[in-house]
Amino acid sequence: STFDVNYLFDHRASSPTICKFCCDLRNKNPAKFDNKHLGHMIQYLKKTATSTLCAHIEKFHLLDYLDLALQEDRDWLIQVKLVKECITNGYSLQELRSLVDRGAGLKNLPPHPVTPTPNLGSGNTNDNDRSGTPPFSITLFHKSLINFIVADDQSL
Repeated sequence: STFDVNYLFDHRASSPTICKFCCDLRNKNPAKFDNKHLGHMIQYLKKTATSTLCAHIEKFHLLDYLDLALQEDRDWLIQVKLVKECITNGYSLQELRSLVDRGAGLKNLPPHPVTPTPNLGSGNTNDNDRSGTPPFSITLFHKSLINFIVADDQSL
């Protein structure tokens, strides 16, 4: 379900889909909004794909989105791809909000550092060698594999 995305956009039957955040900012000070956000889309066609609306949130309202997602009464399934990927990589919403608030981008975050858990069944294995290894996930494996292939760049 796309409750998170749909909450941020006004979907009326007889009008285009409008970003609520942009609409509020524009209503407060139209001249300032128009000067600062020249060419900024706040209206979308009724049948605009959710991915386009998610891109709008990522680009213009990520901090607001994270603030809303952190509210206790919000039980959203996160649909904004960038945020979803970061959570899959081990980051919490609070950590992401803090990073965005400090002006950090979320697109190329490293895997989240993890606290190693002791491997009780390993007897002779030195677990200190694996202290920085994140837990396995298919998403992280694919991302790491792509990064390796791009970085390795060997000719055939």
